[in-house]
Amino acid sequence: GSPDSKTLSTFFTVVLLLASVVHVGLVLIEIFGSHVNSHVATAARYMSRGGLRRIFWGLFLLIGSFVPLALLSLALLLPGAQAVLLGIAGICALIGLFAYEHCFVVAGQIVPLS
Repeated sequence: GSPDSKTLSTFFTVVLLLASVVHVGLVLIEIFGSHVNSHVATAARYMSRGGLRRIFWGLFLLIGSFVPLALLSLALLLPGAQAVLLGIAGICALIGLFAYEHCFVVAGQIVPLS
């Protein structure tokens, strides 16, 4: 493409890379950090070690976070393949975001109300 499209592609690659790093960091702090009460701790355990662990570790962390981080890093090193790698990384990141939101909602609902 033109120089402008390459600059824009690089910009989006860097933005998605940085946003993914921040998101993974915040999620890991939320799951493994200290919790304000036992209900939040129970929900976090259910997400990371309980019934949602495969979705959390597999879809969110592996497919939706680590794969995009690797693809985006590679995209910055291989400008010729940047657009394709950015597209695949974006799709994987959306899968990860959906998986995390699913875990977040379901884990919050398994905690007893009283």
